[in-house]
Amino acid sequence: MSTFLLEVGTEELPADFVDSAIAQWQSRIPQTLDEYFLTPEGIEIYGTPRRLAVIIKGLPQKQPDR
Repeated sequence: MSTFLLEVGTEELPADFVDSAIAQWQSRIPQTLDEYFLTPEGIEIYGTPRRLAVIIKGLPQKQPDR
């Protein structure tokens, strides 16, 4: 298991855009991981007007055998 960090730097975003991006990431990231049979221990999503970040804890190193 490992920890994965994705951080995206942006130009200044309006606060409502940040809220929208966080909401989209909160729904899409777990859905996408599930599609690839990857089950993390936890997902944390953060956002500021200049940065969006997701930390995925306990991410398996590989997909399970099917």
